[in-house]
Amino acid sequence: MKNLVLGAAIGYRPKDIKTFVKSFRKHNKVDDVFLLVYKNIDAEGETKEFLKEYNINYLVCDETYVKGASINNTRYFKYLEFLKENRYKNIFLTDVRDVVFLENLFDGLFANEFLWCFEEDGVIGKNPYMKRWIEAVFDTSILDRLKTKKIICSGTIIGSYDNIVKYLERMCHFIKNLDKWSYKITGIDQGIHNWIVYNESESFSGFEIKENGDWVATIGLTNPDNIKIKLDTIYLYDRCPKVVHQYDRKPNVESYINESF
Repeated sequence: MKNLVLGAAIGYRPKDIKTFVKSFRKHNKVDDVFLLVYKNIDAEGETKEFLKEYNINYLVCDETYVKGASINNTRYFKYLEFLKENRYKNIFLTDVRDVVFLENLFDGLFANEFLWCFEEDGVIGKNPYMKRWIEAVFDTSILDRLKTKKIICSGTIIGSYDNIVKYLERMCHFIKNLDKWSYKITGIDQGIHNWIVYNESESFSGFEIKENGDWVATIGLTNPDNIKIKLDTIYLYDRCPKVVHQYDRKPNVESYINESF
């Protein structure tokens, strides 16, 4: 059974997704990738041809998933709809524009059931964006409960099929109950994600929070001194991740990756 990568590429052109696509296919020629695109993809021959060249599939989103809301929020409904009809072994839910693959991220996954979420370098209560997102969905009492916790990134999640479906069901449950104002906030899924991670983890088999740089490195909030480029790869805290997220926030890392892809 194949593995799957799911990401959102609404409004992206080849220049926005080339690093993601080329780096993934460099290390993995077999597994499936499906990217969410808007319905005008049919008028964008350049993008369609690029995806076809690298054997990347796409899922067309209409106004139900785009109009009047942030795709960061509505993407989960499309993912869940797709997975209800298509079963895979392991699934990686990921951002696209600022993600690069350094290895085959599915190599070394031996557990039948698992769900891994990944830390960022930062604490919830000290990050103004996290505070805003959590308060918009929940209230100040929930923020007080989570304020000393490490930030867990919603842009990269990997797990077995049943766990990912269960995760998406919980995410969609919270999002569909948002008020109209909150529904439009880009990034509010990060607040919901951290609630699920810290309060519902027992619902998932084989759940783990991975340290930053262990499998995935999310470097937007990372001190640049802790990032090293050596031996033609990227290290974070002397760990060699398979995936680097938010690489465009660090100019030296972005320059290295752009030269590579």
